[in-house]
Parts: sequence; C-alpha cells; structure tokens
Amino acid sequence: MLIRTVSILFFPIYFISQCEALSLDLNRATISKRNDDSYYSSAAAVHKEIVGKTDIIISKDAGPSRQSKIADTPLADRTSIHLVSLPPLTETSSKIVRDTWKWKDTVLGNGRDYFVPRPRALKALSDIIVGSNHGNYIVEECAILSNCARLDILISLNNSKKSTHIGCTDIDDNIMEEKNVAKKIISSCLNAQLASYQAQRRSKSGALFEGVSLFLDLPGMVDISANVQDMDSLNSLEYLLQSQNKIDAITRHFCLVAAGLAPRDSRPNRSVLFRPFSSRDAHIMLQLKRTVEVASIYPQVKIILDSALHAGKGARDPGQCPALLKLKGYDGEGKYSQAAPPKLAKEVAGDVMNTVIEPAVEQSIERIKAFQVSSIITTLRQQALELYNNGDVETEKKVRVLLHEPTMQLRKGCKVDVQQVLEIIGKELSHHEI
Repeated sequence: MLIRTVSILFFPIYFISQCEALSLDLNRATISKRNDDSYYSSAAAVHKEIVGKTDIIISKDAGPSRQSKIADTPLADRTSIHLVSLPPLTETSSKIVRDTWKWKDTVLGNGRDYFVPRPRALKALSDIIVGSNHGNYIVEECAILSNCARLDILISLNNSKKSTHIGCTDIDDNIMEEKNVAKKIISSCLNAQLASYQAQRRSKSGALFEGVSLFLDLPGMVDISANVQDMDSLNSLEYLLQSQNKIDAITRHFCLVAAGLAPRDSRPNRSVLFRPFSSRDAHIMLQLKRTVEVASIYPQVKIILDSALHAGKGARDPGQCPALLKLKGYDGEGKYSQAAPPKLAKEVAGDVMNTVIEPAVEQSIERIKAFQVSSIITTLRQQALELYNNGDVETEKKVRVLLHEPTMQLRKGCKVDVQQVLEIIGKELSHHEI
C-alpha cells in the first residue's frame, strides 16, 4: 500500500525527470570536443601486429635544427581499454560485495521486470569516473552496464607519462600496472558512493530516499562529492573486482551478453539455455541501448557496445543465422511454453557464435585498430610538420609526399619504423635547404 501511494504521488516528478534525462546536456559538446582533441593530438596504443616497436632517436646526419626539433616533438601517450566488473552476488559473497550490490540495485536500478531506467544516474557516475586519475593514468572514456546480473564498467585509460615509443603496444610491465590502476580507480569510486549511500540510509529521510529511488531517476542519487571513508573496505573491494584488458575478450563478453549467451557466475550450477525468441531475454538489448546513449560521446567504448548491439540483433535474426529457425516456437517463458531441448539449443548457439558473434568481434577489433591507427598517423604528421618552419608551402608539400608511403603502410596494418621515417624526412629537408 505504501509503495502504491508513493508511486502515485511521485509519478509526475518521474515523468518530468525521464523527459529531462532523455535530452542531451549542453556540456556534452564540450566534453566530446575535449576527448576528440585528446585522441587526435596524441598517438594512441595499437596492437603489436599493426605497428612495430620503434624507438625515436636523433639522426646524426640531420642538421642541428632538425635534431633539436625531433628531440622536442611530443612523445606518444598510451591508451588501453579495460572492463572492470562487480563480482556476482552469491551465498558466499563478502559483506563489501553484498553492500555494493545493494547500492547498485537502489541507485542504478536492478534491471528486473518493470525497473525504472536510470540514464541520469548512469551519466552522473560515468562523469565521476571520467577524469579520475591515479599516478600518470587518467580515465578518458566510460560506459556502464547495470542490470540484475551484472555491473560492468568499461573504461579507456590513458597513460600521460612520456614514452620513448610511438605506435607500440608490445606486452610489457605496464600491462599489469594498468590493470591494477583500472581496479583502483573503479573501486575508489564505488566505495565512495557506497559510503555516501549508507550514510543517507542512516539519516531520518533514509527510508523515503530508498523508497523513492525505486520509481525515480532523480538528480543527486549519485553523490558527486562522495569520498572514500574506509580504507579496509576499499582494499577489499579492489581485490575482489574482476577485470579484463584484452580487446577481443571484452568485445566478446558484451556480444555474448547482448545475444543472451553469457554465463552467469551467480548461477554456476545452471547452464546457459539459448532462447533467441524470448522477449524476457531480449530485454538486455534495451538496457544496452540506454548504455550506448549515455556513452555515445566516447568513440572506443561506443565501438564495442555498437558491436554488441549488432551481435544481439543478429543472434535473433534468422536472416543472418538460418539455424535459428530450429528454435522457432521455443521460448520457455510461460507455464505452457516449451523450452528447447538443451542439445538443440547448444547446437544453434554454436552456429550463432560462428556466424554472428565472432564476425562482430573481429569487426569491432578492426574498427578500434583503425581509430587508433588514425590517431598515430595524425601524431606522425604533426611531428614531421614540426621539422620545418610553418608557412613554407614547398617544404610542406615535400613532407606530405614523404609521409604518403608510411601512412599507407600503417593503414594496411604493416609495421612502420617511425624513427627511420623521421630521419629520412630530416635528411631530405636538410639537403633541400643546402
């Protein structure tokens, strides 16, 4: 009765809040420009099969002015993509995990039937995470998927510490450091929000706060001024958070989630039954779309989520995977609705993996590579153009000609010796001046 009364009283506020949440904030344009400038003004990381490891050194044969300009050119920043997830809620979950799930369900929504979408809360939490830093690392992109089964936080992490390499992502000691940093940043954010939520619950208005949150996506549900209060719980949460930093594994995870094929760690003894024609299982597509809407200004995480949406649609479209017709009529939802035989469902799921999921993963990786390579090309051009006086049209034409071949090689995914490219340009410009 109390819940019904609260829902009637607050429905007008809910309606207004949802209309406002669907509109784009004016500051998104500024944020978008800031991120675009950051990506296109510095070299991003790419997989080692695209660009070879190349040290930038000063050519002895280049004139003194060329040597100083090459030495002064900005070195590449390093970016990586990470998925940090809250551990599943089980009977043996630790207190910090149970408490964090309670906060997530209340503030971000539990994702169950009739749940209220929380684009405002998701955006507020994402805005807190973007710009968070630890040491030389800073978060540049963020997307959050919150539903009844998971809390997945996808981030792009930039290492602003100057490197002696450009276009290089060889596996080194930084990989483990980056994974730890990603977990530190996310655990700090979640722990601070949990502390604020628990303090609110202990207040006089705590019951009303929790009741209203079931129906409304109000401003202030995410505390932008929250701080970490308990270092022990922070360290415990950081240790328990799950993380992944391989692009293919991250993309495949989201594609499987969208297709309804992702295993649930909270149900270890229950196998995943593929139900492509189940409206309940297809609800994840709506949740993913809302996640994409909030994260649409971040190019790399959007590529991954767009691929997941594409895979989710293909996994339910007999036009893309004819084997799905074998499961027509099996949705297993109602009392009298028959579920597909496990063997048949597994067989069709295998076809979906081969014809839909893996192609979507490959396409996503290629798109991310292309985005990152374009950033490397931009940086290479900027460094080369720094080797001559601005306004020298003839020299600029010569530099562009010299850059054409290595640029094409980068776009083809070939290894390019950046050091050699810069040295050749330096020599050619020195001879041209003589």
